[in-house]
Amino acid sequence: MTTAQNIEAGQTLTISFICDAQLKAFCKVVSRTNSSAKILIDGKIESKKIYKSYDGSEYVLPYGKYSMCPVARP
Repeated sequence: MTTAQNIEAGQTLTISFICDAQLKAFCKVVSRTNSSAKILIDGKIESKKIYKSYDGSEYVLPYGKYSMCPVARP
């Protein structure tokens, strides 16, 4: 049984890509509210919606929501 992972300020999130599972990138959480997180990515701070996975874990879509988009998780 795995425990749900929540996004918290100060964390570094790992960005994974569907097209290349071995490629990893990173972004940093600057702050968060109940429904969104401000992340530092590519030198810019952007606000992103926080989504919940089926197991309760949180994630963001750092480059937007589109087919096969990368996912950032704690």
